[in-house]
Amino acid sequence: MSLSADLMELREEDIRRHYAQALHLLQGFEHAPRIAQGTVAPAPERSPGIPARRAFR
Repeated sequence: MSLSADLMELREEDIRRHYAQALHLLQGFEHAPRIAQGTVAPAPERSPGIPARRAFR
């Protein structure tokens, strides 16, 4: 097999036809990095009638 048989020919006009779609795709992303701050999730409230551990007897 030759190298030329493995390659696919792309014409310049076929490539340029997709420029507008590629530009819209890139403009749809926000490229600015976001630096997040971790937050602690609030613990769910527990019912006062259910003890956390067994009472000492």
